[in-house]
Amino acid sequence: MSTDRAWATRELEQLLQGVLGKECWSVVPGSGSNSTIALDFGRHVKLDQPIMNPKLTAEQQYYEGEFSLLIYCDWALKLGTIEVTTWEDMFDDLEESEYQLNKVVGQRVTEIDVIPPRLDLDIHFDNGLCLEVRCVGTGDADETDSEHYLYFFQGDAVSVLPGGRLDFGP
Repeated sequence: MSTDRAWATRELEQLLQGVLGKECWSVVPGSGSNSTIALDFGRHVKLDQPIMNPKLTAEQQYYEGEFSLLIYCDWALKLGTIEVTTWEDMFDDLEESEYQLNKVVGQRVTEIDVIPPRLDLDIHFDNGLCLEVRCVGTGDADETDSEHYLYFFQGDAVSVLPGGRLDFGP
């Protein structure tokens, strides 16, 4: 686990380069009591075991992305300065939030900004939308090692933890 913030920022920027130009083909919002979202990018990679969840599409049940992002912390989908939907909206109207989130499906990532010191993210899509990920809390009583988000790539993973720390491993 690394606590060197400058190194962590550079390392994460380098790892996220793989997502640039890739199409987002899946967004799965949390259900009911949480605001977690999962996004898949790039090639479809067949799962060893399908996820037999009726809330998922057939594509989501049998494939994962070449690159995936699982977000636990605060996030907002914006068009310019206008909030299209946020993590808070999922508690009020999950269907509307899901509808808005799906506007990034079929869109390519044009830019990813890693913002120190917490390693917040701005993920820009070619339709002008930006997913802002803010590492300000996960709601857990003990957030010492609670992940803000996880990035899965090439059979590996990195967790972004409080304090701008990175933890590597599947």
